[in-house]
Amino acid sequence: MELGKNSGERLQVYKYTAEDENGQIVFYYTYPEKSERIVKRVEDKIKQDVIVFDIFPGLINGDEELEEAIWVTTQIQTPMYLPAGMGVTMHDFGTILYGIAEDDEDS
Repeated sequence: MELGKNSGERLQVYKYTAEDENGQIVFYYTYPEKSERIVKRVEDKIKQDVIVFDIFPGLINGDEELEEAIWVTTQIQTPMYLPAGMGVTMHDFGTILYGIAEDDEDS
């Protein structure tokens, strides 16, 4: 199957956003991922344990052309580059609101 502007097929992209008071981290996948694995990726990226405060559902879903190039993670955990202008169906799976876990040394 050829994915492109003339084929009528669009790659399904699943967007997950993780946010704290310092900003956002956005992850893209070619399949629906579990929120626990997204949290693990956040911890790996910031090199700290996190506490999840809430998970908000995504609101925007549909066909779009990418304004900027993105990297997506495939089912075999391989990064794949998607160029700007590529048509995709974006599924916004939501935002994970998190904070940094503090040590219990003062208890």
